[in-house]
Amino acid sequence: MRLRRPARVRVVVAGAAPLLAAGVLAGCSLGGPDPDDAARTLAAGLSKGDVTSVPTTGDGTRNQADLERVVGDVGGTQRVRVTSVEEDDGVTTAELRHRWTIGGASWTYDTAATLVEQDGAWRVRWESSVVAPVEEGETLGVRTTPAERGDVLGADDAVLVTARPVVRVGIDKTDVDPDAAGTSAERLA
Repeated sequence: MRLRRPARVRVVVAGAAPLLAAGVLAGCSLGGPDPDDAARTLAAGLSKGDVTSVPTTGDGTRNQADLERVVGDVGGTQRVRVTSVEEDDGVTTAELRHRWTIGGASWTYDTAATLVEQDGAWRVRWESSVVAPVEEGETLGVRTTPAERGDVLGADDAVLVTARPVVRVGIDKTDVDPDAAGTSAERLA
């Protein structure tokens, strides 16, 4: 024998599921602003080289001038991504990974940005160290430095050619009488 549930129980259960789902979703969005959004906006601004619209505790125009001062001489392209956003002991920190591509080479470094909640929104506490691992007033630049000449090695790593001082000995024909040039060369040899 099968027992049937009353129809109204099914209606109540069916009607409760959407309400429960709506309540869960509403609860997720009631938590306030998300610091991850501010961190991603910072990473995007640094990647574009324009931080004027990044929400900070300072002035966007001054922050842009600071960015240009720190990395203006680097050239190439930069890509910045957020590697983590963590809260520890009341301080929220966004970790950023910067990757520069300059010519055919790339250079990677990490920085950290402190995020603060202010006026109902998360903002970056702007410092030069958000841009690059520099102290206040320092800048980055790119310079090509030629490598020192290496030794030419032979069998068993025997040095065949090495960098050493070279002394040239010769006769400057402009300072010698043309008739005496041959004799002078023989005497020098």
